[in-house]
Amino acid sequence: MALERITRLVRGSGSRLALGLTLHVRVSSEVVVDLAVGRARTQSAQRLGPSTPVPWFSASKLLTTIGIARAWEDGAFGLGDRVTQYLPAFAAGGKDHITIRDLWSHTAPLVRADRSVNTSLTWAEAIDVTGPFAETATLADLLLNGGTHRGQRILRPETAGAVTARHRVGLIDERHGVRLDWGLGLAIDSYLFGRHCSPDTFGQHGANSSVTFADPRHQLAVAMFFNGNCGLTDHIQRTHALATAIYLGLGLVPPHAAGRDHTAPLVGVI
Repeated sequence: MALERITRLVRGSGSRLALGLTLHVRVSSEVVVDLAVGRARTQSAQRLGPSTPVPWFSASKLLTTIGIARAWEDGAFGLGDRVTQYLPAFAAGGKDHITIRDLWSHTAPLVRADRSVNTSLTWAEAIDVTGPFAETATLADLLLNGGTHRGQRILRPETAGAVTARHRVGLIDERHGVRLDWGLGLAIDSYLFGRHCSPDTFGQHGANSSVTFADPRHQLAVAMFFNGNCGLTDHIQRTHALATAIYLGLGLVPPHAAGRDHTAPLVGVI
């Protein structure tokens, strides 16, 4: 019944604002939902499947965060080190004072500083991580499990805990105009995670098309990919609705649970 309810919502969510949608859900590392609907390409009848490679965009920060965390764990750098100690050219545009903690916790003012940086790369060339989007749930699940995947230790538990803890708290995000807390490379308790996520839920999202999150309270890992970039308002509403329905559909919260409000850009309180 839970799978049927979620499947109906997936089919409805994928029809208007995207060519298709994939959804992968794990509870206590067990796959409970793995489905896809719709098309993989605009000019093709190819169906979108759970294993179809898709662009991860900024959701790939889950992967880079784990890699950077491993280097930090091995003593390659300290959070208080200035980025210019390792990348001297980073000082351009007034960024010489920025530390690795600033950069990793989304506290550095790079929206303004990067306007002075020229690049010949297109967005597609610069952000080219692709693969089945379900793999991002594997990465989130690894962090849920204290840095372990299938019995193999990737990170120490204290490192995984530090990455998913709050490092930026209570600040108004200058780009989106709402309060957003951040761990190290991970959003904490985002408006994209639905009404029923616990306050310690962490994750990432990519280019108004995807979101992956993990909820420690429910040992829940979710990866959803919409095959189509829509406006921010529509993306927030479709993602929030599906994330909320997952908790209800799987019986993780009571049927009439109210959940918690979040404030989202353009949308307001949801």
